[in-house]
Amino acid sequence: MPRYANPWSSYRPLTAIEKLSSLSLRLKSPPETNERIPIRQKIDFPSSPPGTNGGPRIIWLGHASVYLLLPLAIPAGGREWRGILLDPVFSERCSPVSFLGPKRRIEPPCRVEELPRVDVVFISHDHYDHLDEASIKSVQKHHPAAQYFVPQGLGALLTKFEIGSTNVKEMNWWDEDVFSLSLNSPDSQASSPGLKVERTVYMSASSPICSQLSLSGEECQALSLSPVKEEQHIDEVPFSPKSYASPLTPSTLWDTVASSSTNKSVDDTLKVVCCPAQHNSGRRVFGKNKTLWCTWWIEYNMPNGQRWKCFFGGDTGYKSIVDGPTCPAFQLIRNRYGSPDLALLPVAHGSVLPYLQSLLPVINFDAQRLTSAIHCSPSDAITLHQEIGAKITMPIHWATWSTENGTREIVRDLYSACKQSNVNVKWQDEDDGSIPDSYQGVIVNEIGGSVHISVGDDLICAPE
Repeated sequence: MPRYANPWSSYRPLTAIEKLSSLSLRLKSPPETNERIPIRQKIDFPSSPPGTNGGPRIIWLGHASVYLLLPLAIPAGGREWRGILLDPVFSERCSPVSFLGPKRRIEPPCRVEELPRVDVVFISHDHYDHLDEASIKSVQKHHPAAQYFVPQGLGALLTKFEIGSTNVKEMNWWDEDVFSLSLNSPDSQASSPGLKVERTVYMSASSPICSQLSLSGEECQALSLSPVKEEQHIDEVPFSPKSYASPLTPSTLWDTVASSSTNKSVDDTLKVVCCPAQHNSGRRVFGKNKTLWCTWWIEYNMPNGQRWKCFFGGDTGYKSIVDGPTCPAFQLIRNRYGSPDLALLPVAHGSVLPYLQSLLPVINFDAQRLTSAIHCSPSDAITLHQEIGAKITMPIHWATWSTENGTREIVRDLYSACKQSNVNVKWQDEDDGSIPDSYQGVIVNEIGGSVHISVGDDLICAPE
């Protein structure tokens, strides 16, 4: 089975000596501070169809789990909600066993069966704090028509979790797909998942297929950022494209698929792109990097015709050392797809280090040095927010498996990074929850907090 690797100089794993030097004795406990940190609040799910000015609702479920409710126009001028679930983890522990491993500091704000509907599930990679067997089985039980988008190699695992193969779509970096949200309407829950058109991109920038597909130099550069086998050089990656009747650039591909998918009077298609991430994978000690990891780009037309774009960062690093090179993938994502209206960006290391810290309180772990290659710090996340050009960024991947002191440290670092980079930051309920349309920056959510993106008025979002 092939192993995947990060193909950039921005990724450099630590040596054994560097790991040991990142540990030290904790001579005294860190001082307690009073920074505001996320708390759990009960979710108030909408009980009626989207209103005229209704836009997407974003609900942070804790750690990297996010629930999006997208308003969808339907024939005869009606509207319905569609549910998008990202990296769902509802279990008490993110671990191979139920009695050991990282344990939640805060309970999930709801149960899977309380979600109004789940039409699409996105998984970023196979680590336990992002892919949980019990949660996936619960989604399958209560929302059996859901379609799953996963990076390469995860199809077999989801089949093991009792998800039918026809409901799972494996994708490689830069693959694009189109999903018809109408096919999961209440009248067609038994239907197969929506229209899917794949554009396989797994190639070297020097491959002659670039000219055959009429790709620009910039596109060829973007396409070279494919996951590679560890034993291969990046310029030696093979390319096995699908057959196309005529050359297609990324933009004309999307236009062609969107216009030919249906002849409906409304655009019900969700565009999905599997994008690169700087991370790793593996659920066992001896199963490292046998499946792919990724970020996700999704976009669709809101009922008012506006195009809404969301970038899900899942879990990614940005650079291995403070002054070292940064991952080039995110600038390429922006060059190719534009800037997102919403970016969901990780701002902290994962669940393992907080757990080790709780087991070994006398040891101080230099989390930044130990995990920088695969996890964004708050400072990295704010730089990434600016690099990708996000209008609004909501922090994820924090506050759930860590201690209160660890969470307060992330808050301090986040506010410090925003101040140094001149980026606005506020909690979802500040200023009575009224955030002007001109606002750009970071919005911090409560766990279970629901933020409503408004359209056609003077607000961009408001807490529910």
